[in-house]
Amino acid sequence: MGGLLGGLIVGHAGSTLKPARLFPLSLIIAGVLGLVMFNFPVLLLALAILFLWGTPAMGAQVSSQTLLQTGVPGQYQGRIFGAYGTTSALLLLCGQGLASALGNCLGTVPMLNVDAGLYVLARLMALAMLRRIL
Repeated sequence: MGGLLGGLIVGHAGSTLKPARLFPLSLIIAGVLGLVMFNFPVLLLALAILFLWGTPAMGAQVSSQTLLQTGVPGQYQGRIFGAYGTTSALLLLCGQGLASALGNCLGTVPMLNVDAGLYVLARLMALAMLRRIL
């Protein structure tokens, strides 16, 4: 439900926010929401944050796709989207394997904090890479 509502909100915000601004903003919001949800183990709070998390998740997804579509010449888009999808799937698999292996040693909450921290790091990387567009 949060993703559906997030899609509507992002669609409305897309008319005022450029994708180059929406992408890093979505990443930082997702990271902060994750840190709050993972470190305050209250069920109702976690459910509310998980619902709210749909908006930055959709914001990051839509804006990244828009940036790729507008920033890549048409004749290369198939290659770029293929490489992007393949790389994303491979990194997701690697991350899940690494988290499973380290989760037993370090614990679940620290690994979830690493996940949320990576969203914040991704925001910083996005800002650095998109600075000429911004």
